[in-house]
Amino acid sequence: MPVLALSRVIRALRLVAIAALVAAAPAAAKNSVSFDQRAARTGGRAAVVVAIERPVVAYLARLEHASRFFFIPWQGYPNPQPGPPPRKPGLHRIGALPATGLRPTRVEFRVPQVRAGRYTLVLWCKTCARGGTHWALAAINFVPHPSTVLLVRR
Repeated sequence: MPVLALSRVIRALRLVAIAALVAAAPAAAKNSVSFDQRAARTGGRAAVVVAIERPVVAYLARLEHASRFFFIPWQGYPNPQPGPPPRKPGLHRIGALPATGLRPTRVEFRVPQVRAGRYTLVLWCKTCARGGTHWALAAINFVPHPSTVLLVRR
C-alpha cells in the first residue's frame, strides 16, 4: 500500500474514533450513579449523585462479593441480570434512588451496620425490563472507578 493511501486510512480511522467518542459521551452521561465521597463510617451519612432516567432501588454489597450475586464477565462491565436482586446475605438495602433525568441530584443515606471494607452499589430497576433487572456499579475483577467504591470504616 502506498504511503499516501496508508496515511489516508490512518486519518480516516482517527476521525472514526473521535466520532465514536463524541457519540458515546452523551450516552455515558445519560445514566450515572456514583458515591459523593470516598469513605464513611457505619451509622454515618453518605451520599450518591444520581442522574438516571428510571428510579432504582440501591443496595450496598462488599466489592469482593459483588460477583456472587450475579454473573459479571471477566472482560467488560457487569451485565444487567433479569429479575430482582438475589435474596442473599450481604446485600444491604439503602433505599430508592429517584429518576432525575440528566440533572445530577445528591441523595443521602445512612450507612448500615456492616463490616469495614470496600463496598459498591447493586441497583435494581423494576421498570427497566419485565420482572426487573439488576447490576453492580463495580466488581473486583476489573479496575473499578473510585467513585463506584465506598470505603466503610467502623
